[in-house]
Amino acid sequence: MEIVNFPIRWNPCGTKASKSNQNSIYRERLIVDAGYKNEIIEVKYNKKMRIFGFIATVGSFIVFAAIFLNAIKFDSAYSILGVTGSLIGMLFNFYGFLHISPGLFKKGRVLFTIHPGPEGKIQSSKKSVAIRNIKDLKVERYGYTIRSLFFTDLVIYTLNDKKVRIPTYNLLDVEQFNQEVRAYILPNMTPEAQEHWNRKLNG
Repeated sequence: MEIVNFPIRWNPCGTKASKSNQNSIYRERLIVDAGYKNEIIEVKYNKKMRIFGFIATVGSFIVFAAIFLNAIKFDSAYSILGVTGSLIGMLFNFYGFLHISPGLFKKGRVLFTIHPGPEGKIQSSKKSVAIRNIKDLKVERYGYTIRSLFFTDLVIYTLNDKKVRIPTYNLLDVEQFNQEVRAYILPNMTPEAQEHWNRKLNG
């Protein structure tokens, strides 16, 4: 079995990773048994982004809490604005932390795995989709919820018209993931799905 690790750098706009970032992506290979079918690609996020995500949610919550404690003294004409704004800020940051925390504390920092080959699949801790059953896949906002305003997911469209959502917690580099799709997923999709993917990228 061959395990290939891909630490993925966060790219909130989905723009192309810089050359320096691409060069910083490394591959750790553990060869147990050579064979394409037994290769497992672990799609990970960068350790630095775990720290950034933690600070962005918990750190902001602490800042808004400090504003709230100061505004609640009501020693200023703007105190009511401070109380209202800080409460809203704390709620949003607490909500964000609840949704990003599963990604921040994932075992081994693995978002999901790709199992290449004719019998390959994309697999997360809870869901699995056969590559040959994939019609299309996108990193996009899923549904119409408060969560979808802040987080994007890997959404897989299957040939039997189902949608499978795999959370990425905003920690997935879209451009880098597209490269892994071309290398490990696209060759084993149906010809129609391959044509659609190529047309989408080239269009």
